[in-house]
Amino acid sequence: MVDKNIAILKVKKLLNNKFETLIENLEKDLLKKYELKKKQFIYSEIFSDKTLLDLAFTSSIESKMGNILNNLLIDILRDKELANFFGWKSIEDIKREKEFKEKLYIEGKDFKLKYEYEEEGKAKTEIKILDLILINIENSTINLFEIKAGGDLDSKKGPAEVEKLKEAKKVAEHIFPNKTINIYFATLYNPKGEETNWLPSSIKNSLDESNIKIGKNFWELLFNDKLDFEDLKIAYKEVANEVNIEKRINSIENKILSITKDLEKEFESLDKKKKDQFKVWIKILCPNILETRSQRLKNIEIYFCYKEKKRFLEFIYDNLKTLQKEFRKEYKDKSYSKDLKKFLEWSYNQYEIKTYKKRL
Repeated sequence: MVDKNIAILKVKKLLNNKFETLIENLEKDLLKKYELKKKQFIYSEIFSDKTLLDLAFTSSIESKMGNILNNLLIDILRDKELANFFGWKSIEDIKREKEFKEKLYIEGKDFKLKYEYEEEGKAKTEIKILDLILINIENSTINLFEIKAGGDLDSKKGPAEVEKLKEAKKVAEHIFPNKTINIYFATLYNPKGEETNWLPSSIKNSLDESNIKIGKNFWELLFNDKLDFEDLKIAYKEVANEVNIEKRINSIENKILSITKDLEKEFESLDKKKKDQFKVWIKILCPNILETRSQRLKNIEIYFCYKEKKRFLEFIYDNLKTLQKEFRKEYKDKSYSKDLKKFLEWSYNQYEIKTYKKRL
């Protein structure tokens, strides 16, 4: 039997899993975005590595934080006890009940309505995809949602989102003519602050205010008087502290900051002949290194290309004479010096063959 305390513990466990996944994915994504920022002259020419990393972090973390809350919604409905405690049919309930079979279902994170009908003697199918569907246990009222993480929603997309909801409602009313159908536009947080009574202008002019649930109001609708929004905030903060998220993210940032320095140190420590040869090949292998860019930016791109192609570069260098000889034999009218790009492409095929044989 689920009560408020058990519900909070279940929500915290779900959040814990989400934060662990966030940290796992953040390191890979943050490194990619940091590398891109270092290659974009509008940032790299004027900002320090630390500032570039901060910019990359902001870009990477915003969508991921929204995903934590969005995935929490799905997991609540996957947990039959938790969903039922809040007064909603779980995903398991929906799958099991015959009246919803092949009409209302979930694929991945998409909630779908499927309307099959006949028009002019031809069978037709119409499918509407929504972010969330909540079905009341007591009266089977169906609530359709379009959900955004937050952010500034005053855009031209607002009316289109509302129109999508209204069309979905029409389809739902055809499929379930005896049920009450409600539509809601919702956000997972209020970009102006949860205590601010704010509605996106492009939405409020297209939809009644009672059908717009921003941040706190959305979560209170979901929790159905069983939990308060404050309970979610407390659980969210406690779990973040338990997984030590800020310290672990700082550790990731420090690790990433050291990467460029380590790459520079490694590349510049190569003997001059090898380093000069690598630079010639790198310009062909990574054509985004442009002569018109500053030397600082060009060096950064050389270091990251070296990191990506290191094993291949070492392979060519160690086997250069043999590869040149075999290349000339295969392409009698081509010389190594005259067609370097062709030579590198051909050498890469030899490298892949040798690598594959080693794995065997």
